[in-house]
Amino acid sequence: MIQYVYQRYGERGAAMTANVITYRSKLAAREMGKVLGFEPDSLSRLAATAGSWEWRGPEDTFEEYFRKAGFDLNNSRNQLLPGFMQAC
Repeated sequence: MIQYVYQRYGERGAAMTANVITYRSKLAAREMGKVLGFEPDSLSRLAATAGSWEWRGPEDTFEEYFRKAGFDLNNSRNQLLPGFMQAC
């Protein structure tokens, strides 16, 4: 597909076809929280928690990180958090 775009639109027109957007963990957490409709204070807690997401052992799970940050995982919206972060 890239070759087709390159041939059709030339070198300058094809330059943007290979760009990939990446997010750092704090920004990804903040954007995910916005999509889920979190309040600004919750977004801040979520982004602050993202900086410590590092596997240190079997007890290190996203669920545990969210509990430590004060998110109630019995809430249906909050239950989506671990799945979203595993997908990132």
